[in-house]
Amino acid sequence: MADKNTMTLAHPDESLIYNLRFNTLKGMENITKRMSAGEQGVEKYVYQGDPKTSGFAPIKRTGWSVCLTILDSEFLAATNSVKRLTIIIGCIAFIVAMWIFWVFSGNISKKMSVITEGAKRLAVGDSVLASMDKAMMAKITSRGDEFGDIGRAFNQLVGYLTNQSQYAEKISK
Repeated sequence: MADKNTMTLAHPDESLIYNLRFNTLKGMENITKRMSAGEQGVEKYVYQGDPKTSGFAPIKRTGWSVCLTILDSEFLAATNSVKRLTIIIGCIAFIVAMWIFWVFSGNISKKMSVITEGAKRLAVGDSVLASMDKAMMAKITSRGDEFGDIGRAFNQLVGYLTNQSQYAEKISK
């Protein structure tokens, strides 16, 4: 707390009461000017190398001003810990999401590669598909989703082509 001439009237360090003028403190020049003018506000400043934030307001009846200051490191400590926690949680969530993506994409590509391999074998005339992974194809066709639909359609195509080749073989004899 300071009077209109910026003389200290109250301070946590009692030795400064009536012995310190705010306007002599390096870094607080603008704040003391505003306090002397009866303004209120919040302002950042650097005092003895430490970033600080000051809030000040006039006491209208007496012409005095109240000024509270706090180190920015104390003032922002809670937000800095929340920021760190948010970054950590974000990184963990990203890693988990990437792992889930990797698992599902691998699962999808494995099924697609089985069906693709079967289509390639059919394209070269292998209607029996002897070397195809039958267990994987059975898993695919038993599903109730789009992969199951594709697998069942593929099996129908294989059955149709097998029948057609058998009919063609009978006709040719």
